[in-house]
Amino acid sequence: MENSFFVVTKVFGRRVWWQALLAVGFLIMMPLSARDGLNFHGNLFYEGEGNPFDYFFSFVSFSWLLFIGICIHAFRDCRKFIFALPLSSASMASWLMLISAGFVVFLSLLTNGLYRVLFFDQNWLSEYWPVLGPTLFVTTLVIVGHSLYWNFQSQSFSKLLFSAAVVIGLGWWFASRFFPNGIQKPIVPWCRVTLSEYATMLAVSLGAWWLGVASFKRVRCGDAKPSRPWEQISLWVNGSINGTQTVDVPVCLSKTASLEQLHWRQSCSGAVRMVGIALVILLSVTILVSLTQSGPDLKLFHETSSFALFLFSGISATLLGFFLGESLVNKEKRELIPALANAPFSDQVLASALLRNLTKSIGLLFAFLLLSLALGYLVAEFIFKYDVIRWNEGLPVLQSVGFKVLVALAVFWCIAANLVSLLWTGRNWFMISVVACITVLSFVGTPLYIFVAPRDWQPQVGQMILSLLTLLIISGSVAAFVMALRKNLIRFRTVVGSVLFIVVTTLLFWNVWNSHPQVLRVFCSSLFLLLVIPFATIPLAVSWNRHR
Repeated sequence: MENSFFVVTKVFGRRVWWQALLAVGFLIMMPLSARDGLNFHGNLFYEGEGNPFDYFFSFVSFSWLLFIGICIHAFRDCRKFIFALPLSSASMASWLMLISAGFVVFLSLLTNGLYRVLFFDQNWLSEYWPVLGPTLFVTTLVIVGHSLYWNFQSQSFSKLLFSAAVVIGLGWWFASRFFPNGIQKPIVPWCRVTLSEYATMLAVSLGAWWLGVASFKRVRCGDAKPSRPWEQISLWVNGSINGTQTVDVPVCLSKTASLEQLHWRQSCSGAVRMVGIALVILLSVTILVSLTQSGPDLKLFHETSSFALFLFSGISATLLGFFLGESLVNKEKRELIPALANAPFSDQVLASALLRNLTKSIGLLFAFLLLSLALGYLVAEFIFKYDVIRWNEGLPVLQSVGFKVLVALAVFWCIAANLVSLLWTGRNWFMISVVACITVLSFVGTPLYIFVAPRDWQPQVGQMILSLLTLLIISGSVAAFVMALRKNLIRFRTVVGSVLFIVVTTLLFWNVWNSHPQVLRVFCSSLFLLLVIPFATIPLAVSWNRHR
C-alpha cells in the first residue's frame, strides 16, 4: 500500500514540477518587473502608490487558478492508472485530496514568502496581506472541488444546482470575511481567523471529504450513471450542437462536412461544453459578488466586469487551446489521430475543416462569455435596480463596452488559435523550444534589462529590444504565409485578406492611439499579425504532423 501511495505521489510530482516552477516564476516576475520597470523606488507599494491590499484579490485569483489548473492537468490522464491501483477507494480518494491540497498550499506559501522577501515589510501579515485565512480556505476549496467533481460524474440537475449553490456559498462566505462590519462598511484584510471560522472550514472539509469518498467509490465501481432527464436534455443539446438529425429522413453529407462533424464530435463539443459551463459559473459568481459590494456609483461593478471579461477570456482561451490541441494528437507519440491522418483529403482541405471547427468553438465560447456578461447587466438593472444600461455620463452601455469586447475577442482568438497551432505540430522539441524562448525573454530578459543595463541606456536598449521583437514577428509571419502558399496549403485570397486586415487595423490603430516613441506604436501594430498568422501556421502544423 505504501508503495502505491509513493507511486502516485511520484507520478504527480513528475507532471507538475516544471509547471509549478513556471507558475511561481510568473507570479514573482510580473510584479518585480512592474516595480523596477515603472521606476518604483525601493518598494512596490511605497506611500503614494497605493496599498498592497489593493492587489491582493488579483494575486489570489491568478495564483489559485494557476495552481488548481496545474493539479487538474496532472490528474487528467491518470484516471485509469489510479483506478487500477490495489488500494481501497477511501484511501485513494483521501490521498488524491491530500496531494492536491498540499501542493496548492505549498506553492501558495512559497509565493507569499517570496513576496515578503521582495516586496513587503515585517508588518505584512498583520496589516495588509492575509495568509492564514486564505490558505485554509483554498485547502477547503480544493477538497470541495474534488468532492463535487466525483459527485457530478453521475450527472443530474439536482447535483448541478447543488454544486452551483456550494460554489456560490463558498465565494460569498470568503468575500464576507473581508467585511466583518457589513457590506456597507469599508473592506479590511482577513488577518485573523476566529475559532468559529476555523470550525466552519473544518466542518465543510470533513463533509466534502465524506461526499468525495462516497462518490469516488461509485465511480470506481461503475455505478455512476446520469439521470434520465439529464440524458434526454443531453441528447437534445448534443444533437443541436453536433448537427445530428433527430428525424428519420436520411441526410447525405458531403465528405468535407462529414469530416468536420467527426472532428467536432470527437474533439470540440466536449471541450466547448466543459469550458463553457465553468466559464458561465465563474463569471456569474464574479459579477454577483461585485454587485453586492458595489456602491451607488457602480464603480466597482464596472471595473470588475471589465477585468473579468479579459481575465476569463484569457483563461478560457488557454483551456480551449489545450483541450483542442491535445485531442487531435496521440498522447504518447504526439502523432495525428488515425481517423484524420488517413482521411482521403488533401492537407489544405483537412486544415480548412479543422480551422472551421476551431473558429466555431471560439465563437460559441465567447458567446457564452458575452451572454453571462449581459445577464449580469440585466440582473443589475432589473433586480438590484441599478441604472447600468446607460452610464458613464449617459453613454450607452453597448458603446462603452463594445471596444472592450472587441479587444477581448481578439485576445481570445490570438491565444487559442496560436496555442492550437503549436500543439498540432506534434513535435515536442519544437513546442519546448518555443516555450523556452518565451520563458527566457520573460523571466530572464526582463531582469537583465532592469538590473544589468545602465539607467541612462535603458531607453535605447528598450527601443532596440522592441525593434528586434517587431522584426521577428514580421519575418516569422511572412515566412509562414510564404511556406503555406508554396505548399498549396492556403489560397492566395487568404493572403490578400490577411494583408487587407492588417492594413485596415493598423491605420485605425495609428489614428486612435498616439504614443511616444514611434517604435512602440510599430511594435503594437505588429502584434496584429498574431491574429492572422494562425491561418498559415495551422495548415503548416497539420501538414507537418500528418507527414512526419
